[in-house]
Amino acid sequence: MKKLIEKLDPKYLKVCVYAAATVIITFGIMALLVSTRGLWIKLWSIFTAVLKPIIIGAVISYLFMPIVNKIEGLINKNKEHRWARSVGVFLTFIIVVAAISLIIGIIVSTVYKNITMLDLETMKGFYNSIQTQYTNIYGYFTDQLDGSKLPAKEISSFIAKITGTTKSVISGLLFGSIFS
Repeated sequence: MKKLIEKLDPKYLKVCVYAAATVIITFGIMALLVSTRGLWIKLWSIFTAVLKPIIIGAVISYLFMPIVNKIEGLINKNKEHRWARSVGVFLTFIIVVAAISLIIGIIVSTVYKNITMLDLETMKGFYNSIQTQYTNIYGYFTDQLDGSKLPAKEISSFIAKITGTTKSVISGLLFGSIFS
């Protein structure tokens, strides 16, 4: 055994020891991560919950920057007002909210005009046809659900996930605009 050790090149032996130590440490870290998986999942969900509004805020800031710079340049041509940036940001948000409100108002008024143009008999016929189609669609889906043997618990959890996702998107946009 002594002769075998003497024949080994010390440089290669050192590299082998480092490689073995690296593999052992890597497996140890992986085992630690796997055994504490629940903790890392919770930390990741907290991290993403905090990071998502910050990323949305950064995107909003990036998109609004040219408008803010233009407004600031119009207000502060001689670079003597320190409050020009704040006014630019405020006016930009006002402009964007006004534009979104205008678009929603146009859509609502168009829908309202179209509804008022319909007469009562047409609406009754439309309602009856929708009710008939709804009954047919409802019957089809209940037959499919009964045939697929899906429990109601899975369906309700799916609807809860959709609702939670929608709430998350809306709150992310709200906090993102605050962070921007």
